[in-house]
Amino acid sequence: MDSVEKPSCALRDFLYQDAARVTSFYSQLFGGLLASSEQTTANINQSDRTVGLKDWFGFKRSKTGTESARDTFQPHDIIANDTIDILLQKGYVQFDAVLATHGSLVHAKGGLEISDSKILENVASTMADSSLHTAKGGHTTKEKHKQTEAIAKVIKAVKFPDVFTLVTDRGHLLAGTFKSQYWEDGINSHVYRHSGHELPGVHIIGIKEVGTVPQLAEPSPLLLFGRTMGSALSQMLFPSGSIQITPLFIYREIYPELDSAVEPVAKPSQN
Repeated sequence: MDSVEKPSCALRDFLYQDAARVTSFYSQLFGGLLASSEQTTANINQSDRTVGLKDWFGFKRSKTGTESARDTFQPHDIIANDTIDILLQKGYVQFDAVLATHGSLVHAKGGLEISDSKILENVASTMADSSLHTAKGGHTTKEKHKQTEAIAKVIKAVKFPDVFTLVTDRGHLLAGTFKSQYWEDGINSHVYRHSGHELPGVHIIGIKEVGTVPQLAEPSPLLLFGRTMGSALSQMLFPSGSIQITPLFIYREIYPELDSAVEPVAKPSQN
């Protein structure tokens, strides 16, 4: 059996691609968007045939024909793979999420866990009802009770995003939101299969987000309430101390197992 060569790169099993950002990055890197790829092959066939009495004198006429075939390929993951490869080759991606600055592209690998937005909304609604029940049964002032009711109404009205967390091989914690329509396998399917467990060996490439103190020193009461609620919801969603990432790609890598390669069956000789 001939030796089996390991491919130059692994197969990427894409769990998530932010299609809008990926196509934007690809267009900027390559000067346009790949719509399709074509490959043309040509075969030249030559045959000899005898023409009349000229064969007596050793003359033959050759007939040459050309056949061509054109194969058209849809880009699909070619765009994603090319974008990742060029981002890595050109040095756009940093490999230390802690030291990376705001707005930097970072790469990390570790154990992935995702949370479905619908489950989060139901849990938050239950927590809000519990807070109201406690406020009604406790010794709270009317003002405090009104505040609790207002917060509970806001929590129930909020549309929660889908959330991911990733514990890196270095022990760092990454977290962020993602767009459910771009999750390859369906959110429910993934949650049901892996609920309560991390999916190991997952790569993520995304943009690091670092919040800053708002410049508006004295916001209006409505904006101040929005800030307060936003901060509270953020603390509910993301683990303390986590690094916020906006993901572009979430994927696994698949390498061939050379030891388990199957030897091809030899064709029987035809005598």
